[in-house]
Amino acid sequence: MTERKNLKLEEDIKIFSDELKPCFSKDEIEQVARETGFVKRKSKTRAWEFVCLCCFMDVEVANNTLVTLCTKLSEKTGILVSSQALDQRLNERCVKFLKKIFEKLLRQTITNNTRIPSMCDEYFKRIRILDSTAFQVPESYKDIYPGSGGCSQASGVKIQLEYELKSGNLLNIQVGSSPQK
Repeated sequence: MTERKNLKLEEDIKIFSDELKPCFSKDEIEQVARETGFVKRKSKTRAWEFVCLCCFMDVEVANNTLVTLCTKLSEKTGILVSSQALDQRLNERCVKFLKKIFEKLLRQTITNNTRIPSMCDEYFKRIRILDSTAFQVPESYKDIYPGSGGCSQASGVKIQLEYELKSGNLLNIQVGSSPQK
């Protein structure tokens, strides 16, 4: 069962990386890093290399040691980074940066691929779709993403999305904890 989950995760990461590569240039990723405060000054490791480490280098960032992550980064990019330097990068600004990359990817993918012409165009000025999903995450995240309590997991994430069908615009995306009951 665990092997199937790992294969599914690898497939999901491959899909994500295939979508990300044509959507962002290295310069665009660096710009998002500056906007979110993830990058404040020039350093050995650039923001796009950090995204590669987190998304494309077949390492589970949350489940590997800093030494393993630094070794993998060095193998793939030739850049030597200390465990301490990498540890200092794994902070709230990092989370904000990766969320922004994900949000931009989602907006770009939806906007480019899903505008649906409709025979309702002449009757409606806007067609808005609001949807959400919630899922459980490991209990170790309960302080960041508290769950719904009761019989459910102690930790959960909810994603809410609002989309305007006629224009193809993503109006709102929110990622947070699943609500308490």
